[in-house]
Amino acid sequence: SRIAVNTDVPMATNLLTELMAHELYPGHQTEHAWKEQLLLREGGQEEASILMIGAPESLIAEGIAGLATETVLEDEDAFAAEVLARHGIDYDADVARAVKAVRRPLARVPDNAAMMIYEDGAADSDAFEYLKDRALMSDRRAKQALKFIADPMWRSYVTTYQDGYELCKNWVRGDPARFKRLLTEQLTPADLA
Repeated sequence: SRIAVNTDVPMATNLLTELMAHELYPGHQTEHAWKEQLLLREGGQEEASILMIGAPESLIAEGIAGLATETVLEDEDAFAAEVLARHGIDYDADVARAVKAVRRPLARVPDNAAMMIYEDGAADSDAFEYLKDRALMSDRRAKQALKFIADPMWRSYVTTYQDGYELCKNWVRGDPARFKRLLTEQLTPADLA
């Protein structure tokens, strides 16, 4: 497997383990590998060979990926500090925890910015300022977020991250067996509601 990371905008070190878990293990790549083997190869479900963007499975996939870090790591920041120290990178786990605690309630800000544009008719410049003010984004990060929100292919996708996370978290309720079902079965949002 190969993942591509957008390096146009700098990434905070405290997002590194979250990104790895989201994209690789136990996130997207793990889900796709399990489902390819179980649903496609063993089960003969040809539809499992295609990932449809904007379909209900995207909501589940982003929920799995969003839940990934807390599913496999009891203390993500202690783990990150240990791994990064091996590479000579200073990482203060306590500061990272504090930053994430502040950031967590801001998860819906990009969704709100999209609603401002598409439901309320706000100008992109207003959404840009909202992203900077409410999500504490830099100009570069807000510009990148707005680019995603405005992209015709991705603009409706922006809500799948937080909606999927909440749906899957509420269904899994800390049970590893339920998380494994998300990775290995083709469940729908209705199955989890």
